[in-house]
Order: sequence, then C-alpha cells, then structure tokens
Amino acid sequence: MEDEFRECITSNMSAKRYQYLAGDQPNMIMRKRAEWMRSVDDQILEHLRDEGAGTPKSISNVLDKNNDYIGERCRTLTKYGLLNRPSRGFYLINDDGIAYLNEELDANELSPSES
Repeated sequence: MEDEFRECITSNMSAKRYQYLAGDQPNMIMRKRAEWMRSVDDQILEHLRDEGAGTPKSISNVLDKNNDYIGERCRTLTKYGLLNRPSRGFYLINDDGIAYLNEELDANELSPSES
C-alpha cells in the first residue's frame, strides 16, 4: 500500500480523477458521472475549484485542450448547473459543482436549464 501511495505522489496523480468499475473497487465511493459528461469535465471542474474562476482560454491553456472545445464543455456544465457564468466567457464553480467533485452529487440527477 505504501508503494502505491508513493507511486501516486511521484506521478502527480489524484485518485479522484479516475473512474473505476464498481467491481474493481467495492469499498470506494466514486463520482457519479452522467452520460452527457466527458472526462475533461472533471478536469475543468477541478481546475475551477482550485483556481476560483476562469475563462475557456485560461482553462484550455492549463489542460492543453482546444479553446473552443473547453468553451463548449463550460457551457454544457453551466446548462446542467455545475458552473455559474456571471459574465460572458467567465466561469465559476458553484456548490453543485463542488458537491459533484466531493462525490456528494449524482450528475445523473441534473436536468438541463431552459436558458
């Protein structure tokens, strides 16, 4: 176990960033990702949690992803209520986004907003 922990630290990995099949880790609580979600969504939410706020451009630079794709994902996360957009092109993580990251919210229960 200690070797596994050391390996994670040296590889700069966070166990919360990985999805496991239920049978692989029976005692482990996992984030409940919805079908509409992509793996980059977790990375976006984690970045905004750590940084406080961001634009698709600033997020795409850190995650080394296409700016337009990150913008599309941020709009989707906003539509499902995991992010707030106080002004055009500026995103903040909200309480539901943090609850999802903390494994307290099942994203399958979220419905898209009409706006």
